[in-house]
Amino acid sequence: MSILEFAANRQAIWSATANTLKFKIDFARKTSFFLSILGALVASLASMQATDNVLRTVLISVGAVALAATGIIGSQILTSEGIRQQIRARAASEALKREAFLYAAAAGDYSDPATRDNLLKTALEKIEAEINDLTLFQAKAPGPGSSPRTNLSFAEYLDKRVDPQIRFYDVKSEKYVKTSRVLHGIEFTLAFVAAILTALAGVIGKGVFDFAAVIGVLTTCAAAVMAHLQASHYDNLVVGYRAAGRKLENLKATTDETTTTVAAFANATEEVLAAETNSWQAMWSNNSK
Repeated sequence: MSILEFAANRQAIWSATANTLKFKIDFARKTSFFLSILGALVASLASMQATDNVLRTVLISVGAVALAATGIIGSQILTSEGIRQQIRARAASEALKREAFLYAAAAGDYSDPATRDNLLKTALEKIEAEINDLTLFQAKAPGPGSSPRTNLSFAEYLDKRVDPQIRFYDVKSEKYVKTSRVLHGIEFTLAFVAAILTALAGVIGKGVFDFAAVIGVLTTCAAAVMAHLQASHYDNLVVGYRAAGRKLENLKATTDETTTTVAAFANATEEVLAAETNSWQAMWSNNSK
């Protein structure tokens, strides 16, 4: 097995590990979000029931369970350390991939055939040494991964590295912008209705309709939506992904294969990708503090 194949295998493992940790965090975040809304809804419904009503007891119990589950998820899964673990695993995966592509393109320090194998070996050891504690969560790679296993020509580097990365940024940004718009719309609608009901309550009074309970659940749900938006960083991810994708598209459009070596093209590309990864890592790291 060549050192490049070994690097590709290790990258595939850490990519799978990062995916597993991300799924856990995302699932916990979404579950906590829906439980928060459920708790607010049942609490509002319970307040509208008679004191001796069995339904009121059931609703209070459901609300208590929802709030307790939300607390457990927050304290056991959505912790700063849990988020940092996922960030570090993904950062290591991207670092391993970057070194593999630079090696495959004979770019940078990997241009010398006599030393490139040892340089890649040293780089791999350094990257993995920083995440030794994450081997506890190490997952099995479901496939060969996306790192190169042989040296690449200009066209092959473009096909295996640049074009897939542009597609990734495009697909992800479109997905996140749709989700963001829906959530922003829901938050605005909830806040708007709550404001209208508050105004009506001040004019007509409570009467037979419990305005306070409904307003409370609306504002609570709106706050939960906004908190989920901020925690998920949809807007920031859209901006970052679109900016990085645009830079890669510009680089691709302005690079002439006949006058530019694959090494030079790879150096320029990997600088763009490294900057985006660093920005992404800093964003999530600040959020986890």
